[in-house]
Amino acid sequence: MKDDQPSSTARLIAASLVMLSREKSLATTIPDEAVRLGEWLLRSFSGASRLMLRGLDYQIFRSAVQSIEGLTIPGILHHYVARKATLERLARMEITRGIRQIQILGAGFDSLGCRLVREFPELQVREIDHPATQAWKVRGLRECGLANDRLTFAARDLSNQGSLHDEVVNEPQLWIAEGLLMYFPQDRIDSLFEELHRQSSTGNRFAFTHLESTNGRPEFRRGSRLVARWLDQHQESFAWGIQRTQLPEFLASKKMRSLPIEPLIIQEMTDLNVGEYLVLAESI
Repeated sequence: MKDDQPSSTARLIAASLVMLSREKSLATTIPDEAVRLGEWLLRSFSGASRLMLRGLDYQIFRSAVQSIEGLTIPGILHHYVARKATLERLARMEITRGIRQIQILGAGFDSLGCRLVREFPELQVREIDHPATQAWKVRGLRECGLANDRLTFAARDLSNQGSLHDEVVNEPQLWIAEGLLMYFPQDRIDSLFEELHRQSSTGNRFAFTHLESTNGRPEFRRGSRLVARWLDQHQESFAWGIQRTQLPEFLASKKMRSLPIEPLIIQEMTDLNVGEYLVLAESI
């Protein structure tokens, strides 16, 4: 990842949402804010991305992209949509429970924060992300008319130990890490969970997604070798995964416990079955 550019994965997901918003079956599923932000990014990033944006209006181009998906990780594009919808349902459930502060780690170009603060006047959302990606995000929100004083930002490289160094917030809060932890090695995973626990009072919650490891390698189910090569080229290789059977012991070692999630919340992710799972953990 270059110091002045958003991560390749963040760009890919933003472009994927724009593309899928052109499909009639998903047009009302993908938030308008996500489409506006993704279109802004494609217009602003490079000449090649502007050409891609024009191409997305044509079914033949979208079909070609979906054929490539079939050769890499079948179902991953719809999984991105389901993953975001699942985490949004979970966040709304937590807001109903009384959460008034949400911290999103590695938010990329996700539109959840800007939408929630507009809908819930008492909610504060902070996004913590790599400085390069976040600088583009902040500019995009401003130019798309989506900025809000209750959506704040902390520019940090989360791969560095100690990057979460704020004081404890003595009120209920939810931490979210969507599609992030798989990029960190085990030692950074351990230190990140320890940092989160130090900043959390009892009962605070952490919603995160994770991959499982196959033969010691974290990967999506049915993912091809092309995926690993692409990630290596962009210096965004997967480094961590954990078997679901090992989660209770892992979380206990971090002074956390897993909580049940309503089946209706995770149904879409479960049906797509690409090998990424959602966990809701609580600090104890």
